[in-house]
Amino acid sequence: MLQSITNFFKLVFFLRVIGFHINKLDGHLNPTLSENRLMPESEIKEYCKINKHNIVSWFKIKSQDSDSDIYDNFRRLVSQFNKPYAKLALVLIPDSFHLANNIETLARRIILIKSLGADIKCTNPDYPDPFQNALKYLSFSNGPSFSSSKSGKEILKKAYRGEVLGKIPYGYKSHNGRLVIDDEESKIVKLIFKWYSESFYGLRIISKLLNQRGHRTKSGRIWTPLTIRSVITNRSYIGTYTRYGIRITSNHEPIIGVDLFNNVNSILNSKNTTKKKYYKSTFLLSRKIICEICGNTLTGITRRRKWKLRNNESKSKVYRYYRCRYRLRSISENSKFHSLLNADVIEKDVKDIIFSWSDDFISNLSPISSKTYTQEIEEAYSYFVNAFQDYSIGKNDISHLENSLTRLSKIRENKNVYSSKPNHIIYNQIFSNDIEESKISINQIISKILIQNNKITVTPYL
Repeated sequence: MLQSITNFFKLVFFLRVIGFHINKLDGHLNPTLSENRLMPESEIKEYCKINKHNIVSWFKIKSQDSDSDIYDNFRRLVSQFNKPYAKLALVLIPDSFHLANNIETLARRIILIKSLGADIKCTNPDYPDPFQNALKYLSFSNGPSFSSSKSGKEILKKAYRGEVLGKIPYGYKSHNGRLVIDDEESKIVKLIFKWYSESFYGLRIISKLLNQRGHRTKSGRIWTPLTIRSVITNRSYIGTYTRYGIRITSNHEPIIGVDLFNNVNSILNSKNTTKKKYYKSTFLLSRKIICEICGNTLTGITRRRKWKLRNNESKSKVYRYYRCRYRLRSISENSKFHSLLNADVIEKDVKDIIFSWSDDFISNLSPISSKTYTQEIEEAYSYFVNAFQDYSIGKNDISHLENSLTRLSKIRENKNVYSSKPNHIIYNQIFSNDIEESKISINQIISKILIQNNKITVTPYL
């Protein structure tokens, strides 16, 4: 009995401490740390010695770059709280980044530790509060920036050596990490430059000629004016390497001479680059109609037709369509079966169907928010940032921070964020004379539209 009482008082006056830290720190990732600081393990031991705490277990992460190792050790740490006297435990970390690599993850882990009855502190003498410490050493983004991360540094090293990174230009292939000429593709590159400089073919004609001869891009797609333009403006073909702001001349064997490249680009720049003014139209049902062949959504396009009357008077008319993208991409015989619908007709028919809905049916609708999923996430994250900052200065209690994280999680889990506006108001706006307002309401109410055998099925959010 006496021994039990003695052990109890030891736990009260000699606080039970769990050490949690990263063994190997990268100074480049944490340049603001004081040079007078001890190594993580030594600092925790010194803190416990001064404050007469008792270290009962350690969780040591091998490297700062190992997020999975931090996560695995944190799970093991949480399991410790099933043991006796867990509520008397204090988790010690040198700084906030030892527990997480971003502020959101840190907040979630600290809240979990506190919910288990434990507490957490930093051994940093200047910033012992983990929330204030996080504002000093962590960012609100998910981890360090590209150029400061270990993987980012390795990529930049490759870029400085002129090694292959990302998409390989047409006409080249990769060999031992370097660009080397692809014999077959390089012939097409030379042909493109020759046609443009000597035959004065335009981008559209060149792409048409290549497609007629059966040539395809590196990804197997048909040639377009844009892909031809990307070839004749790419300095890779004169041996210049460009990646992540790094430019190396004579990095690899060129396919085209510098004089020819400059001549072709001079011709390109001398041509009239004024863009045509296309008729702009609002398509009420964009990405709502499903192609009955492939299941992809249709997008709106416009086509202007011009003609002359017998008296030489010019006439023009704009036609609006909903089209499946595979009707354009593919040049096979089956591509013509992908959906192409008259926009004016289908919009009228869909509105007629919506107009026929009963009041009871309308009351059971579940319109989604007019804000995009990305906008909802940004708004919720901004709310979390403010809650974190408020808690770090003692402005609000931790429940306010918990609520902000719960809200953020719910929006991430459910991409359809439902509107608080009454159903009948959103419904009536579909028939508004304001086209943009009508489109917003349709997007809030309509999930998808199927057209099969000339029958239209409108599926709302319920």
